[in-house]
Amino acid sequence: MKGLPGLIQLNQWKVDEQRRKVTELEILSERLSDEVDQLQADIEREGRNSGDSLESSQAFSAFLAGTMAQREKLRGSIADLQLQISAAKDDLADAYRELKSYEVAQASRDAREHRKQELRDRVKMDEIGMGMHRRKMGTA
Repeated sequence: MKGLPGLIQLNQWKVDEQRRKVTELEILSERLSDEVDQLQADIEREGRNSGDSLESSQAFSAFLAGTMAQREKLRGSIADLQLQISAAKDDLADAYRELKSYEVAQASRDAREHRKQELRDRVKMDEIGMGMHRRKMGTA
């Protein structure tokens, strides 16, 4: 019986670790999405600021090519992160199911022990009652 609380504690730790992992991956994905949004804003800003001259058009063209390549790289990283997040969530669900199975087993053991204790208490009270009844009947 001592092993089950230890397993529950260990699995609670695993669930917490998986939650942290999912959260960290989601935060990283959000940061990358923010960077993509920032790159898009930079493209729009530079497009407005580029003049009609040939030099500014060439500079904007080079800027646009580099920025778009960086944006696609970030989008690829986000896609990879989404796969990692999905796998981490699956691992979290597995860890949670395992934890719940141990918690249910512990609750079942606790309920069984509680019923045994109630039965012992009832038997003890019955013995006390029978003894009191015998004494009462013996003195009457």
